[in-house]
Amino acid sequence: LEVDYLNENYKLSLPEQEHYETLGGMIVSFTQGIPQAGETVVIGKYQIEIMEVSTTKIDLVCIKTSNPDT
Repeated sequence: LEVDYLNENYKLSLPEQEHYETLGGMIVSFTQGIPQAGETVVIGKYQIEIMEVSTTKIDLVCIKTSNPDT
């Protein structure tokens, strides 16, 4: 999914940058690689648990915010 789509439709404020468009691309950009299933990545106020990965992409994540009002 594209980061701007998630931000608009789910009222999130995930960081948007020119060198990625998708949620998976954002995670890879911040971690400098594909994380393993079970890892948690913290980006801003979001905790992103990596649920499923393949050798070339992130397949499933669970996003939680540290502020339950957002």
